[in-house]
Amino acid sequence: MDWYSDWPRTLVGLTLGAGCLLYYFLDVAKVPLVACRRGAWRGFLEQHLSILHERYWPTPWCYESRCQTIMASVLRARLPHINYRREVVRLKDGGQVSLDWLEATDGGAGRGTEGPPGLVLVLPGLTGSSQSEYVKGVVLELQRAGVTSAVLNNRGMGGLSLLTTRTYCAANSDDLEEALDYLKATRKGSPLFIIGISLGGLITGNYLATRGEAAADKVAAAAVVSVPWNMVEGLRGMERPICNLLLNKYLASCLCELADSFSYQLAGGDHDWNLDDVVKSKTMREFDTRFTARQFGFRDADDYYRSSSLHNHLDRIRVPLFCLNAADDPFQPMPMLPMEAAQRSSHVALVVTSRGGHIGFMEGLFPSRAYYSDRLLTQLATSILTNGEAIQENVSGVGLRESGLTREWSKASEERGKSVVLLYDTIPELVTGRRITLKIICVCVVLRRGVYARAGVLEGRRGGAKMDWYSDWPRTLVGLTLGAGCLLYYLLDAAKVPVVACRRGAWRGFLEQHLSILQERYWPTPWCYESRCQTIMASVLRARLPHINYRRELLELKDGGQVCLDWLDDGREHDETHPTVIILPGLTGSSQSEYVKSFVLSVQDAGARCVVFNNRGRGGVQLKTARTYCAANSDDLEEAIEHIHKRYPKTPLMATGISLGGMILGNYLVTRKERAAEHLVAAMVLSIPWNVFVGTQSLEKPLWNLLLNRHLASCLCESIRSMRKQLEGNYSWDLDHVMKSKTIREFDSRFTAVQFGFRDVEDYYRTACLHDKLHLVRVPLLCLSAADDPFQPLQGIPVEEAKKSSHVAIVVTSRGGHIGFMEGIIPTNSYYSDRLYKQLVSAVFSNLDQLGDVRGEAQKYATEVVFSSAGGSGDGEVTSSSSSVTGVSGLALIDLCITEASQYPAHTHLVVVVVYSVRTTGHLSGSQHLGFP
Repeated sequence: MDWYSDWPRTLVGLTLGAGCLLYYFLDVAKVPLVACRRGAWRGFLEQHLSILHERYWPTPWCYESRCQTIMASVLRARLPHINYRREVVRLKDGGQVSLDWLEATDGGAGRGTEGPPGLVLVLPGLTGSSQSEYVKGVVLELQRAGVTSAVLNNRGMGGLSLLTTRTYCAANSDDLEEALDYLKATRKGSPLFIIGISLGGLITGNYLATRGEAAADKVAAAAVVSVPWNMVEGLRGMERPICNLLLNKYLASCLCELADSFSYQLAGGDHDWNLDDVVKSKTMREFDTRFTARQFGFRDADDYYRSSSLHNHLDRIRVPLFCLNAADDPFQPMPMLPMEAAQRSSHVALVVTSRGGHIGFMEGLFPSRAYYSDRLLTQLATSILTNGEAIQENVSGVGLRESGLTREWSKASEERGKSVVLLYDTIPELVTGRRITLKIICVCVVLRRGVYARAGVLEGRRGGAKMDWYSDWPRTLVGLTLGAGCLLYYLLDAAKVPVVACRRGAWRGFLEQHLSILQERYWPTPWCYESRCQTIMASVLRARLPHINYRRELLELKDGGQVCLDWLDDGREHDETHPTVIILPGLTGSSQSEYVKSFVLSVQDAGARCVVFNNRGRGGVQLKTARTYCAANSDDLEEAIEHIHKRYPKTPLMATGISLGGMILGNYLVTRKERAAEHLVAAMVLSIPWNVFVGTQSLEKPLWNLLLNRHLASCLCESIRSMRKQLEGNYSWDLDHVMKSKTIREFDSRFTAVQFGFRDVEDYYRTACLHDKLHLVRVPLLCLSAADDPFQPLQGIPVEEAKKSSHVAIVVTSRGGHIGFMEGIIPTNSYYSDRLYKQLVSAVFSNLDQLGDVRGEAQKYATEVVFSSAGGSGDGEVTSSSSSVTGVSGLALIDLCITEASQYPAHTHLVVVVVYSVRTTGHLSGSQHLGFP
C-alpha cells in the first residue's frame, strides 16, 4: 500500500510552500505606495513618518482581504472596555451627539515627558461607536503616546438616545461641523486633528470638501482610513457573490437592527419611509433606497452615493489630508482609488498598502494589540500636533494658494492631452514614410509625458509612486508556481489507477477481462477532489437527475412491519429469466436519493430490471411497527430477496448496497452464506464502513468530519421525529433523549443498540463490522471504496484480507470521498462509480457461465481459509498452521466444517475433534496438532 504513500504529498507540499513564500515576499509584503505631489506636505510625511519607509508585513496566515477584515475585528475584541468621560452636545435641530473623552496619560507611554498639545477627534464607521474594536485600538495607542482623544458618536450611537427622526449619512456633515464649533469654543488655541474611519472618513472628507477655507480655520489636518471613495462602484463590488455579498448582507442586517431599535422615534412624525419595509432590507442598497436616501432628500440610492463619493472632489479640500487604504479592500479595491487626483494634489496624500482589507491592517505572525494602521495614525497625530504651526504655514497655505492653480492646470492638461491624442491619431495617417511616422510618434509621447511632468507627477515612469507597484507580474509568477505545484500534486497523488485487492483466480480474471475501467486512471474533478468536497458536491450536482417514476410494491413482513420495493419498468415485457438488480440505499436514503437514481439509471442502461429496497419507514412508507433497521440486521432484506426469488424463480439476481445498505447486504452475505449463494449470482457494495470503529473515530475528528457527523445525526433524529407515533410506548428508549443526539454514536447508543438488543453501542458496532468476516462470504463480491473516504479511511479498509480471497475484490481509488467519485473537469451525470457499476452489471449478466467458475472457487475457499496448508500424511495426521487458523472464531469453524463435511467425507472425524476443541477452549490454537486414528 505504498501506492498511497506520503512522498508525493511531501514533494508537492514543499513546492506549494515555496510558492506561497515567494508570493508573500513578492506580492504581499511591500513598502506602501504614497501618491502625492512633491511639496511641503509630502516632505513632512516622509520626514516624520518613518513607518512609510518600512515594509508592511501582513499576517502571513491571514492576509486575504476578507480574512483581514473579519479577523482584525475578532482579535481586537480582546481590547478592554474603556471608561470614557462623556460629554453630550446638543444640536440646533434638537438632536444630540456625544463626545467620549480619553485623556492622555502623563508621560506618554512612560517616557516622563508630556505628550503633544492639542486634540484628536475620531469618527467611527457605519454602525460604530467609541466602544468599537477598531476605535479602541486607535485611541489606546494615542493615549500611550500622550495624546488626548475624543470619539464623536453619531446620533443614536454609543448608547445615546435618538431625539429626532433624523439619523446620519455619509453625505451630510452638519453634525460634525457643530461638534467642531463646540470644540473650538471650549478648547481655544488647541490644534485639532481629525481621524475618520470608513463612513466616518466619508463624513470627514465631505466636510473638508464642502466647507473649504472655513474648515482650514478649525482643523490643523485630517486623516481618513479605509474610505469608500467611489460609493457607486464600491456598492456594485459589494454585491458580487459570494464573500462580498455576505459582508453586504451582514452590514445591512446591522443597519436594520439599528433602525428597528429606533422604531419608536422613526415611526412617528411626517416622513417618507415605511419602517416595516426598511427593516426587511437584505442589502445596503435596499436599506439606503428605502431609508437613507428618503430621509436626506435624495432621489434614490445612486443619487445618494454620487453625492457621498469623494473621488472627484479632492481639489476642493484646503486642509492637509492623509488617506490610508488597502489595495485589496473589498469595499473599495485599488482600481477605484483616486490615485491620479492624489498625484496632482500638493496637500492630499493617499497611502496604499498591498494588503489590509477593510479596517484590518493586521501585521506580524502574531498580531498584537496595535496594528499597522494604529501605529501609523499615532505617528501622524503626534507629528501633526507637535508641528501644528509649521503645517498651517507651509502646507495649508500652499493648499489655499494652489487650489485654483490645480483646477486650472487640470483643465489645461485635459485639453492639452486631448490635442496630443488627436495629433497622435491623425498625423501618422497623413505621412507615408515610416521614419517620419516614428519621429511624430516620439514627439507625441514626449508631449504627453510633458503634460504630467509639468505638475511633477512623473518621476521615473509616473512619479515616486510607481503605478506598476500593484502590477500582476508577481501574481503571475507565483500563480504559475502554485499552479505547477497543484498540477504536480494532482498527477502524482490524486489521479491514479485504482488498486484491485483480490487473489489471482477466476474472479479477478473475470474483472480484469470485462471491466476495462479498472485499467484506467481515475481522474477526479481537479477543482473538487478533496474528500468532503467530493462527498458534498457529488450530492449537489446529482440533484439535477430527474425524478424517477417507480412502480411501488408494499411487502408485508413476518413481524407485521412493511418495506416497499420500487420497481423501474422500462415499458417492455420481460420473461422470468430477465436479469434483476436489487439496490439498497444508505443510512437515510430511499429510491429517490441522488446516488440511488444514478445507479438505477446505470442498471437501466445495462438492460437489466431494477428494484430499490426501501427500509422500514423510508421512501414515504409509514412505519407499522416499533422496529426500524440497522447495519447488523438483514432479516428484512432476506425476506425481500425470498419474495423476489419466488416471484421470478429463474431470474439471475444481483444485489448492490450503498454505504449502510452495503453493510446490511454484507451482513446478509456473511450470515446466510450458502442461502445467499443460492439466490445471488454476484454482489457489489459501495463506500461501506468496513470497520465501524475506525469510521466512527474518523467522523468524530473536528472540524469538517464532525460537521458531517452532526448533519447525519440530525437527519436520523428528524426521521425518528417523523416516526414518533409508532415508536412511543413502553419501550427501552427515551425518544426525547434520542432526539437530542448530536453525533451518530450518541444516536446508536441511545436508540439503535437498545432497539436491536445489543449490550451497548460497541457491541452493535462489533457485530456490524465486516472487515474481519470476508472469509464467510460465498458470493462473488466487488467492493468500491475511496482511500480518502471520511466515513472509512484507508486504514479501515481490509485490503490485505481481500488479497487472500478468491471471490471478494476490493477496488480502492485514491480519491472519491463518500459516494462521490466525480470525474472530469465538468462532472456529468455519469460518475466513475456509475461507469464501473454499469460495466459490472453488463459483464455479470452477459457471462453467467463464466461466473460458475468463480462460485466454485468460492466453495473451495471456505475450506482453504482454515486449512489452507493442511495435508494428509501417511499416518492420517493433519497439521493446522498458525497462519491460517489463529484468531478464527470457533463457531465459524464448526459451521464451516459441518457445511463442507459432505464434500470431504474422509475428514468427517475431524469435525468431532474441532467441536471438542471449541467447546473446551473456545478457540482453536494456532500451534495445535489435530490427530485421529
